[in-house]
Amino acid sequence: MKRNLFILLTLISFFSYSQEKTQTNSYQDLIKIEPTEVYSSAILIFNFEPAKEISYDLVYDSMTMNGSIINKGEGMMVKKVDFSLLEKGMYYINFYIDKKNVKQLTFNKL
Repeated sequence: MKRNLFILLTLISFFSYSQEKTQTNSYQDLIKIEPTEVYSSAILIFNFEPAKEISYDLVYDSMTMNGSIINKGEGMMVKKVDFSLLEKGMYYINFYIDKKNVKQLTFNKL
């Protein structure tokens, strides 16, 4: 009987913990670029709560170009970025938070 009670309590605690929302450090759905086809400028959207220092770089044809550092405050942030001096083609943007690559986005420069 004690064994069955122990198993029941363990399962109840397991299922109740699994229903709680856990905080994740995945920024895959929280960093976006709009539009993905760019003529002169684009908007970077950072939709997560904590204040972070975000850096990014651009990659084009196996050549890495330094981006810049963005000091994001609390809450959502929208940043306009000028890409008018770039050549036409497909670019990759690598985003870094705490010196870790957290997201890679692509856009076409028209």
